[in-house]
Amino acid sequence: MPKLSDAFARSVVTPLRGLAFRSAAAITPVIVAERDNIRYYLNTHDREICRKIFTTGSFERTAMDAAFRAMSQLNGEKFDLAGKTFLDLGANIGSATLLALLRYDARTALAVEPDPENFVLLQNNLLANGIQERVTAVRRALSDRPGEVLLALSEKNRGNNILTRDPHGLPAEWARTIAVQAVRLDDLLAAEGVEPGDIGMCWIDVEGYEAHLLRGAGSLLAAEVPTVAEFWPYGLELSGGYDELCAAVRAHYTAFVDLRRPFDEAGAPITRPAGSLGDLRAVYQGRECTELLLVP
Repeated sequence: MPKLSDAFARSVVTPLRGLAFRSAAAITPVIVAERDNIRYYLNTHDREICRKIFTTGSFERTAMDAAFRAMSQLNGEKFDLAGKTFLDLGANIGSATLLALLRYDARTALAVEPDPENFVLLQNNLLANGIQERVTAVRRALSDRPGEVLLALSEKNRGNNILTRDPHGLPAEWARTIAVQAVRLDDLLAAEGVEPGDIGMCWIDVEGYEAHLLRGAGSLLAAEVPTVAEFWPYGLELSGGYDELCAAVRAHYTAFVDLRRPFDEAGAPITRPAGSLGDLRAVYQGRECTELLLVP
């Protein structure tokens, strides 16, 4: 019998898994799935991160592979996390942390997530994969100052929760809010004994709150850590942080790589000057977003 091509198999299996995931939501709020030898506890009502992991096998893997490949080429030697700490800021259910430790050889990780439901799944995923002793999980938001902030919850996409100090004016899809405690990243690193020089990579996905986070992350910026950050102009503008993020990237990084379009036809990383980040606003319009590798 002829072997089905991988592409054809995916074209059949992925929709079937999508149907199974939607059906599961009527039965249970959480399912357990194993993908690429990593075990995940998944929220069946999350139509973005958890659905993608269940149907395609991963969520962060493509972007992380591209980031490591680009850094290796830019450094002229293999880039890895061996012996290093991985920072996962806006960790959601821990998908990036799991990959960093189980695929990219990070020694330890600090995973920070404010949503209580996501945080429970994050803890379960660490336990399910036997890495709980290597990961410090913290249920906090990250901002420019400590104190209470509001987390506006998306019912359809639990990776699309938005931090705000003033919920007035947010679209109706973020009508429900909960109060969470925020810390400065500098203070958190000091409290957890994480030396900025030991950080191998920082992964930031805080739904438009990146500028506020970086305002409280001077020690991270000074350590010149390679960073992958979501770039979502719509969310940045909701938080009032678009111009400030562009200024922070211009001040603290030399270049960036758009991980949606990371390589040219010859396979070389497409680097752009850090000062040109604002030009991407014309590319990612409406609700579109990408992930950027920020090169020190």
